[in-house]
Amino acid sequence: MYLFGVFDSENKHHGAGVSCMWQSILKAKEMGLSHFDFEGSMNEKIERYFREFGGELVPYFCIEKIKPSLSAVLKLKGQLPA
Repeated sequence: MYLFGVFDSENKHHGAGVSCMWQSILKAKEMGLSHFDFEGSMNEKIERYFREFGGELVPYFCIEKIKPSLSAVLKLKGQLPA
């Protein structure tokens, strides 16, 4: 499972992250694991990066209950769909 990653576009690391990710996938396979969960991302660039390793997109949904007053504030701020 991949949870954390960092990239600084001003100080590029020339493939170190990709190499580490690939080695992690190979290690998981060596251990007999059938899945490597990237934990996904709502960031389009990160999601595209993850998809370059192959695999398939699996949608997950989250339902949250919030107070109506908080819902109204979040809608006004554009954080929730109307």
